[in-house]
Amino acid sequence: MHDKNHKIFIAPHWVVGAMSTAKWGGVRMRDVLKHCGLDVDGMALGENNPKKINHVQFEGYDTDETGLCYGGSIPIDKAVDGLGDAIFAYEMNDQPLPRDHGYPVRAIAPGHAGARQCKWLHKVIVSDKESKKSWQQK
Repeated sequence: MHDKNHKIFIAPHWVVGAMSTAKWGGVRMRDVLKHCGLDVDGMALGENNPKKINHVQFEGYDTDETGLCYGGSIPIDKAVDGLGDAIFAYEMNDQPLPRDHGYPVRAIAPGHAGARQCKWLHKVIVSDKESKKSWQQK
């Protein structure tokens, strides 16, 4: 995704990592994907995936210093799991999601790196490939 116009940028304030805890509220990703027409039950059972969807990609409104929008992805299995915990969050600690934590909505996928949990979400893409954004790629 980076080229001569979009150089690799690593935020200077992240050295080792970060950790936090919150009570998230929102809607399950599987319910949104089902509403959009995906057979999430068939996919979760491995019975129906005609488009060979393997990932759910996210893009946020925020950009890095080169102008590239932030993004990442998670495996489709995480998003469609009937007992899963992947959500589109619009609440944090029983309050509306604060702006610095991704208002109005962000992806939450417990068990996956925070870099996959896109804030200020504006686009969700189902794809056969993981996100090509530099935060996703090695």
